[in-house]
Amino acid sequence: MRRFRLPPAKYCTVLLAAATLVIAAMPSSASPWDQAYGDAANSGYADVHTLVAGRPIRTVPLPGSAGAGAGPVIGPEGNVYVGTEQGTLAAFGPDGTPLWNRQLPSGYAIKAAPAVGRDGSVYVVGQITFTDRRYEPPVINHNSALYKFNAAGILLWSALFPEMYATLPAFRGRGATSAPPKIWSYGGSEAIIVPVVYHIPGGHHFRLIAMSPSGARLADRLVTHVRYEVTGGNGQPTWYNISCLFSFICLFYDPGFSVPASLPADPSDRLDPRLLPNLPAVAIFQPPSGGQPIVVVSDRTDDVVGYTFSPGTGFGELFRNHLDDRGLVSAPAMLPSGHSIVGSAGGNLTFNGPAQVPLADTQVGGWLVAPVARTPTAIVVAMKHLGPATVLQGRTVIGQLPVDGQSMASPSISRDHIFIATAGSLYTYDARTYAQLARFRWSEGGLSAPAIASSGRVFALTRHALHIFAGPSRACQGICGVGGGIVTRTR
Repeated sequence: MRRFRLPPAKYCTVLLAAATLVIAAMPSSASPWDQAYGDAANSGYADVHTLVAGRPIRTVPLPGSAGAGAGPVIGPEGNVYVGTEQGTLAAFGPDGTPLWNRQLPSGYAIKAAPAVGRDGSVYVVGQITFTDRRYEPPVINHNSALYKFNAAGILLWSALFPEMYATLPAFRGRGATSAPPKIWSYGGSEAIIVPVVYHIPGGHHFRLIAMSPSGARLADRLVTHVRYEVTGGNGQPTWYNISCLFSFICLFYDPGFSVPASLPADPSDRLDPRLLPNLPAVAIFQPPSGGQPIVVVSDRTDDVVGYTFSPGTGFGELFRNHLDDRGLVSAPAMLPSGHSIVGSAGGNLTFNGPAQVPLADTQVGGWLVAPVARTPTAIVVAMKHLGPATVLQGRTVIGQLPVDGQSMASPSISRDHIFIATAGSLYTYDARTYAQLARFRWSEGGLSAPAIASSGRVFALTRHALHIFAGPSRACQGICGVGGGIVTRTR
């Protein structure tokens, strides 16, 4: 690994003018990592320079535990927001200083990452599962709601999702979701879009709910009506089948999923088997030619569907790809070509619309629970639940990244590095050579993608802590950090 030997002051003084010229000539930095998987398209990419995540400059305890997929997001001022399973929304400064905690109503949990709007407001979904004992036998119901806070932590409003089947006690509720909110933005308008599942007699509805920044419901669209068919034993353990009868647990991962026979030898590299992946977030694709963004969703069964959307008319179906026997699992991630990529329980990456040119699946193996991450040049990194990550150029496999341990986390990519979080480690790889540059050992990780700030700092979650890794100094940004080189000044 290359090391710069000059003293910090002398080195950066000599290069300060050159660095300033380089920075001025560089494309502007990407907006902050303001929603799950980096941006509305679920790209997992930040167009900034970073340093190797070798050792955190600060580790801050969370006010509770972070669930699977409930990763950090970053506001325009650089503040970091994290939600906990205990229903606490926590804000931290760019250096990790705790700023404020806000508690959702009693019993509500935050199961996914928040999202930050254009004005810096923070949106977060809360869900509660409760037993309604007014009936005999008692029934289990679910309610979900969207909350909006300003950057100072003041609650601006809350809005329950629509209630369904109010006259049927066993199915009455306002939906269950562990999907993160995503922000549709066009022509000065914004909408917050969340997939929600409703239990119905004999099956479930997979719906999209769109809310305005003022809390008004803009649209409620049925994506898929799934009917359950029981033709015999399904090979699942008893606890799974009982849970499916009384909760939504079976809706959040593929029914055919089976735990790999070989688990990591080191217990610290294993995920808690009780943790379940998120319901898939939508991906929002902005056509290069302009026009309204396209909303793409995977229904976690067989369909990938694309919609036009406007605050006035709601959702209009644009395409529907029906993929039998794929076992779709991950959220879509958009390629610059307009193809959406969805991972499956069987190790397939499926290439779907809105692009009109069909592409065949790519088989990479493993259980692909997390969306892929990609660069602007269509380099794609797919992380498996267990085993090496796969690097692709478009559909073609061009390499493997050796990884020990289980993971539910999507990779995160900067100009210089690929960051992969597993249960026992945070890995840094060179984004050009794919060489492993660092491995930081931790415990209870691998649940969410690290967030990359416009400063180049990296914020990574384990179950109970936020870890902050330094970014390049402003003088050295664009020079010192290239290719994973070690710098002497950080920020």
